[in-house]
Amino acid sequence: CYLAYEADVLGRSLFTPGWVILGAVAGHVVFGVSLCFSHRSLDSLTNIGRYLVDIRPLARFAGKSPQQLFACVDVSLMEELIYRVAAQGALLALLGSPALAIGIVAVVFSIVHRHFFYNHVVDSIEFLVFSVLLGALYYWTDSLMLVVMIHTVRNFEIVYFDHADRPLETGGTTATGVKV
Repeated sequence: CYLAYEADVLGRSLFTPGWVILGAVAGHVVFGVSLCFSHRSLDSLTNIGRYLVDIRPLARFAGKSPQQLFACVDVSLMEELIYRVAAQGALLALLGSPALAIGIVAVVFSIVHRHFFYNHVVDSIEFLVFSVLLGALYYWTDSLMLVVMIHTVRNFEIVYFDHADRPLETGGTTATGVKV
């Protein structure tokens, strides 16, 4: 938090509505792209398209599960403060290379998330790309709110899918329509 304060990323500009809205929309799109990598059948891609357009079930889940939403905000904010503001900022100052700083932090961020080692290789690569994307966006925009919102929305949608995408007892189709 001290480094974030020193970098002036916790000021009034943190809560700019534009970054909040852009981050929420971008987070939803990023999650949709992630789903495309993990659900690689044409039938699933059609259902993913429907899911991305109709966010009402996700919004209802958010209304029924505010504690889950706030937990995702907390985790995302803390991780972005640690990895993007502190680590990436320190490595950038030390190395002078944005690409190297972003890359190192992305690898460390991925390794710290243990599921990186247990996922299918495509999913692990997608997660690493997600981390690089967050680092690059933070570097280019200097907006902590943008990366926190993208990260929050992705995490929350993962929680939603964990909840809603359990195969129904009668046939393997999930509540969101995406076959697993």
